[in-house]
Amino acid sequence: MAIIRSLERVDATIAPQSYTNGDYTISDLFVQLRTYKEGDETRSEGVKQNIQISREVAVQLRDILDEFLLR
Repeated sequence: MAIIRSLERVDATIAPQSYTNGDYTISDLFVQLRTYKEGDETRSEGVKQNIQISREVAVQLRDILDEFLLR
């Protein structure tokens, strides 16, 4: 588990490796995103990655997603 404190833009090539399932949970302080192993359609094999985002970083992420979606 990792709480993201900030997001910094970098110029890098994005090379998707695989597709997977994910889920999210919202609490009063954080939103949590989890991903699962490729092919684990039932989410039975455990969490592969787990991050938490505070409200402040969520606002920053919303702006980043707007930039992406408006391209």
